[in-house]
Amino acid sequence: MRIHFVGIGGIGMSSIALHEFLSGTEVYGSNIEENERTRYLRKMGIDIFIGHSERNWKDPDFLVRTPAVSRSNPEVFRALREKVPVFERIDFLREIVSGKEQFAVTGTDGKTTTTAMLAHVLKYLKKDPTVFLGGIHSSLEHGNYRKGSDVFVYELDESDGKFSSFSPNYAIITNARGDHIEKYDWDLGKYKKAFETFAKSVKEVLVTFAEDEITGKLGMISFGLNHGTYTIERREQKAWYQEVSIRKNGKRYGQLVLKVPGLHNALNALAVFSLLDFLGCDLGVVSSALEDFEGVKRRFNVT
Repeated sequence: MRIHFVGIGGIGMSSIALHEFLSGTEVYGSNIEENERTRYLRKMGIDIFIGHSERNWKDPDFLVRTPAVSRSNPEVFRALREKVPVFERIDFLREIVSGKEQFAVTGTDGKTTTTAMLAHVLKYLKKDPTVFLGGIHSSLEHGNYRKGSDVFVYELDESDGKFSSFSPNYAIITNARGDHIEKYDWDLGKYKKAFETFAKSVKEVLVTFAEDEITGKLGMISFGLNHGTYTIERREQKAWYQEVSIRKNGKRYGQLVLKVPGLHNALNALAVFSLLDFLGCDLGVVSSALEDFEGVKRRFNVT
């Protein structure tokens, strides 16, 4: 099996390319320019072409493209001409995770950090997750990817309605601020409907941000600053860490110590804590893992 990735240097594409390569598939691809990810993939043994051209063609079994690459791209155009199947990245990711135990994180803000936090804690809980991340984190062996067991943790881009076709076992929606609404024909109703469809597709547990107008009421459980199943009673920022006191159903429930600063990170951690507490995980381990967590590096938006 041979797969051609167009836009392989993108943060989402490179994680999928790594997954296939480390699973024994022959992988190669192209990117408009060199970046840290293309250099890393090449170091791993993946053939990378800089620039898009039909000369990059190596008779693949199918082609995967980033959404930023159009059908007029010379490599995509050749695939269509030769009737080689073409997948968008999100569609290919859905095929990879299908039938597996899945933890998904989506939303406008905080999904990369929340995904990284969740994966980090699951490692502490000995779940050995396979992880697809939309950023770079030091706890993942390949920065934006970790190859593990059949427990899959992934960040799900809500920038178009395709995210609603996923059916994870467990999911977190961080919030929904109407970002990328142009992808929904500037129709807030269509945007809301996509999240409602996704919520219904979650098989077991959905966690939502209670104070979000669009998605706050969609979850089985919720988290928030002042409203939700789990709330922040008090938050104190110290020199090198912050302390976060938690309430559950209005009663004092526990405390987190976090190296990452800011209210946004306190809420990201609370989302992860809420889900794993609901699933009956050891809260001592969960709290220790969240205390050990460090921040995510920037994304790469390269095609």
